[in-house]
Amino acid sequence: MKYRDYGKPKFVLPLSFRITFGIFMILVFGFVGLMLLLNWFNVIYDPAWNWLRWVGGPIFILYGFSRAYRLYKSTAPEDASEE
Repeated sequence: MKYRDYGKPKFVLPLSFRITFGIFMILVFGFVGLMLLLNWFNVIYDPAWNWLRWVGGPIFILYGFSRAYRLYKSTAPEDASEE
C-alpha cells in the first residue's frame, strides 16, 4: 500500500515560463498544421497518402487552438464579482 506525502510541497514552474512555453507550443502546432496542409516540404510523394495531410493538418491546428484556450483559462484572473 502506498502512502501519500502531504507534507512535501509540489514543484510548480513559474507563470512566466509556463506562458512562454505555452505560446511557443501553440505556434509550433499551428505551423506544423499549416505545413501539412500546404505540403510545405513535399514529403508525401505517394498520392494514396494525401488523406494524411488533409486529416493531420486540421487536427494539429485544432490542437493548437485547444492549447491556446487552456492556456488562456489557466492564466485568466478569477471573476471577482462572485462575492
